[in-house]
Amino acid sequence: DALDNLRKVVPCYSKTQKLSKIETLRLAKNYIWALSEILRIGKRPDLLTFVQSLCKGLSQPTTNLVAGCLQLNARSFLMSQSGDTLHHTRSPYTSVYPPYHSPELSTPPSHGTLDNSKTMKPYSYCSAYESFYESTSPEC
Repeated sequence: DALDNLRKVVPCYSKTQKLSKIETLRLAKNYIWALSEILRIGKRPDLLTFVQSLCKGLSQPTTNLVAGCLQLNARSFLMSQSGDTLHHTRSPYTSVYPPYHSPELSTPPSHGTLDNSKTMKPYSYCSAYESFYESTSPEC
């Protein structure tokens, strides 16, 4: 199935925990946009910026899953956002994740469902870009 193939190439893949269809499509769109920006600018973003780009418009459980798959410490992710909070009505936890602003893209809030108790395959942030650069990431 095409959706399952797409789930295998987005930055957070798990055989036991599937993202919803809309969450998979939004994550894929964000991933393509983030990679396009890297190619356009010619610089690799820091891990936090990359995760923020990937998580635009995703539900809080999916945001947590992506941050975990990319091995971003949730506490540092929260602390880095403390000065830039935006209040939402969905959940008290979404206020610490500001939306990623892009004039070309507009994504409404989503309502994906995930069970965070299942195991997931970590995705290496470094491998996503090594094919574009001759050196490894400073985060690796």
